[in-house]
Amino acid sequence: MRLIISVLIGTFVAFADAEAALNRETNDKLYIQGGKYQISQNYEQAYSCYKQALKGYRIIGHVEGEVKVLMQMSQINGYWGKYSDAVVLLKEAYLKLKHTELNNKMLEVLLEQRYFYNLMNEIEAYNRVGLLMDSIVEQIDDEVYKMDYYCKMGDECKQQQDFEIAVYYYEKYIKIAERLDITTQLSARSIYFGKMRDLKVSIEDYKEAVRYGEQQANLYQMMFAKHEPERYMPYMALCNIYGRIGDCVNAERSIDSLNIALKLGINEVRERAWIHRMIGLGYASIKNYMKALDEFREADKILSMKYGKNDRQRISNLLSMAGSLFQLNKYEESRMLYTQYAQLQKKETGEDSNEYAEALYYQANIEAFSENMEYGTQLYSEAVSIYSRNIKSQWQNISSMKRQSYWNSYASIMFGMTAFAQKGGFVNDNFTEQCYNALLLSKALLLSSERSLASIIQTEGSEDDKMYYGQILSLQTKMMELKRNFQQNRDSIIYIHNRIRVLDNILAVRIKTYGNYMSFLNVKYEDIKEGMKESDILVDFIDYFSDEKVHQYAAYIIKKEQKHPLLVNMFTKEEVDNLIENRPMDVLYSDSHSEIVMDLFWNRVKSYAQEGGTVYYVPSGIIHQIAIESLPMNDNVILSDKYNFVRLSSARELLTEEPKLRKAKKAVLYGGLQYNLNDQTMLAENQKYKIPPLYVMRGELRGDRIFRDLPQTLDEVLEIENILKSNGCDVKVHCGINGTEESFVCATGKVPDILHFATHGFYYTPDKAEQISFLQGYTDAMDLSGLVMAGGNTAWSGKSVPKGVLDGILTAQNIANLDLAGVELVGLSACQTGQGKITPEGLFGLQRAFKKAGAKTLLVTLWQVSDKITKEFMIEFYRKLVDTEWDKRKAFKSAKSAIRNKFPNNPFYWSGFVMVD
Repeated sequence: MRLIISVLIGTFVAFADAEAALNRETNDKLYIQGGKYQISQNYEQAYSCYKQALKGYRIIGHVEGEVKVLMQMSQINGYWGKYSDAVVLLKEAYLKLKHTELNNKMLEVLLEQRYFYNLMNEIEAYNRVGLLMDSIVEQIDDEVYKMDYYCKMGDECKQQQDFEIAVYYYEKYIKIAERLDITTQLSARSIYFGKMRDLKVSIEDYKEAVRYGEQQANLYQMMFAKHEPERYMPYMALCNIYGRIGDCVNAERSIDSLNIALKLGINEVRERAWIHRMIGLGYASIKNYMKALDEFREADKILSMKYGKNDRQRISNLLSMAGSLFQLNKYEESRMLYTQYAQLQKKETGEDSNEYAEALYYQANIEAFSENMEYGTQLYSEAVSIYSRNIKSQWQNISSMKRQSYWNSYASIMFGMTAFAQKGGFVNDNFTEQCYNALLLSKALLLSSERSLASIIQTEGSEDDKMYYGQILSLQTKMMELKRNFQQNRDSIIYIHNRIRVLDNILAVRIKTYGNYMSFLNVKYEDIKEGMKESDILVDFIDYFSDEKVHQYAAYIIKKEQKHPLLVNMFTKEEVDNLIENRPMDVLYSDSHSEIVMDLFWNRVKSYAQEGGTVYYVPSGIIHQIAIESLPMNDNVILSDKYNFVRLSSARELLTEEPKLRKAKKAVLYGGLQYNLNDQTMLAENQKYKIPPLYVMRGELRGDRIFRDLPQTLDEVLEIENILKSNGCDVKVHCGINGTEESFVCATGKVPDILHFATHGFYYTPDKAEQISFLQGYTDAMDLSGLVMAGGNTAWSGKSVPKGVLDGILTAQNIANLDLAGVELVGLSACQTGQGKITPEGLFGLQRAFKKAGAKTLLVTLWQVSDKITKEFMIEFYRKLVDTEWDKRKAFKSAKSAIRNKFPNNPFYWSGFVMVD
């Protein structure tokens, strides 16, 4: 009996296996057919095949089959713009795989999930999936999956503008391919050339972009015969690149190649339409907009035979047609298409999407050119409102590594709103207020975010959070050092980059529990106005390029009684350049130029200011290099004689700015430093402090010249010590050999009320830094500006510092990574401490560094300063600071007046001192 049962069971199993095999074969055929439809971009029929295959795979329990179908279905949903549906399918695929050993496939699914989360701006989910990927990638053994991972990592780094690391990943991708079969190699080389081509376009290295594009074209000529249309596909990208560099001959040659492809009989509708669109973009790049328009229209005509107006490829093509009509000055036709484009984007992507906001921006601009400015302002306002809401809702979830690239996608439209208002004459109404709110959100956004993050971690973070944050900062500093020689240190750089990315993702998820620590994003015009007194005025500068490519400066003027901000036209950069004529900036403070200077910088503002009142001002562009308060009016009268000026790094600072410091209980002063120290002395001083291990990585550096001792600085700090001690302040003076970098960086977290540095300062542009071998390899302004501490000449002059010893060159990047929250005042008694790289985000240099670290008020210099005069100025400032019961503004104004009285005809000695809140 048992034997009969066993035979029956075996028979049933055999039949079941045969049926399962038959079912699997049927499902495989459906999957393959779906793939064919998908390749030909017949997505509806492809999706139908996949759904049938999925049902069949589920019946027989074939997990791999289910997963591969779910992934293809998610791709089609992605094409349709149904990103949420795509993610749901990928989540189902991931859950299927969790109970298997298919780690390779799990990574592939997560990569796709992350791609869609990025498109959806679902930053928290994006970070969470990133952590899962990091835990799986080390377990991968399939090289094809590793290739895919490296390619996607390269794309991510490119998006974040970390181009060198992107190249590293693309090269890892191609190196793996070279070990595989010839078919994989050829496919991978094509992808590699395309990735490198696009990367070079991103950094505007068009010569290299052409080289990679031509390499891809040559490869296709090897892979495909003359009668095969695929042979000519690389010219779609090349024609646009040639157009960008003005090479019309090669651009048209590329277009001719694409026309050959069309004549070879490409029957698939989408592919044929796409080639016509690429030809159109090629013509547009060489400014042949009529031919471009013809190609775009032909592309749409082809698509219209099979697809409706809401088809995504047709929507994209609609934008190209509208742009060409605009360039041909056919504004009414262009306006109709831009309007249609916006309506379709709203329907397809939603009224809160960035795509719809961008469409409204395009529509606003064409309405302006169609002399319908009023309606244009409504559209622009709506676009910026959507952007602002999305920034505020997502900003807290974005890891610090991604904020810059995320913001770049918004910045031009947010800052450009002012130019739109100026062009339309909307200078004192509701639209002006919305423009100013956009500026308030945008200015110093990254700086404020960094300060807010540091503050919340220090005050509310767990010990683990503080550890993660500290490691990120230290690793960032270390990576910047190593990047000076990327090729030599590339493996270490990649390791650190990945470690930062992991920690950054961990921290981004953890800080969600802190609540909204980004409340500064909600500050608006009404809040600023409420924080002002009746006699106050705020002048918030902005610069932009007009339609005529003129570098224009304007200012928002805010007073408490105003219903809306007032936007006034100020001057052009060319007018300032003509006044300076390549001379030092202190020429602006000469009485002989007072009439011109007042006309440029003040006359359009003065009627709104009240003598004796406070004038707050926020610099932009060249104003960062100018002390407005020191500009001459006439007859030895300067602006600060009539008004009380307060310089702010952002208008948001006005809400917390106070004229008085709290009474200083503790101060740390640096001065009279010895810049030449021998190894034994450097080691002895180093051993007094416990340096964070990740901070110690500098050493083998090369320099050019040495810094001379500043004899007046010792007298300066000793006199300041006496002044502060006589008022009950605990003062620590670091001088001679004791003023090392270690003594400062180890004080982080236990900072004084006052920090004062009387030493050498420096700032170099990347071009000038190439002449200083100590700085060669650095390009970031935060590494090209800094302070020189005791022993700094060793590294600067090209000698090696002892192992484990800091080099005495305290860069802005070093300072930015410290915790200086609680420091009321930083006196930077050194040259060029107020200089830096000017960007729309603000000034990158020492000023940004101390602000990011948490310091409240800075005393800086705009140019080279005299050792003797600076000593007198600083001593007078601190004397007046205690005499006025810690009123920093009065003390600063008084100190400046004292030096000015000594040198009334030489503003070089006193006009370059600036106080920044």
